[in-house]
Amino acid sequence: MDNFGPRFVPTFLYYFVSTSAIALFVLSRGLGSQLDVAPSQVAIALGVVAGALGGYNNSTDTLEIPVKNKGGFAKNLQEMLYSAGYTAVDQLDEFTVYQRAFPSRLFSGKVYVNITKDRALISGRANLIRRLKKALLQ
Repeated sequence: MDNFGPRFVPTFLYYFVSTSAIALFVLSRGLGSQLDVAPSQVAIALGVVAGALGGYNNSTDTLEIPVKNKGGFAKNLQEMLYSAGYTAVDQLDEFTVYQRAFPSRLFSGKVYVNITKDRALISGRANLIRRLKKALLQ
């Protein structure tokens, strides 16, 4: 189930490299001579912060929890996803795919849900999975 999206390390690297490159370009063009430190040091520091925040919030995470009442659990989860703006848009093998409406979906990603008689697998952005975990395991 890990193939639905990038985990922490690839997400961290994406945000780190992107932010560092942009910051280095901007700093070296605009503020290079006004800084007390090298623009590359500032760019790397900004990249580390952006990478950590991006990896923490936007990497793909998976939640697997036991289910006692499949119907009740599915209804509860669907209501939670609807309240967060997600609707079922597709069926991928045994997974139901949820997605937000445009333009929100550009920044929120998809959620993949598989509910069997005794367990549920939910995969999506880490920040959403943490909120669902907290709400579902109360």
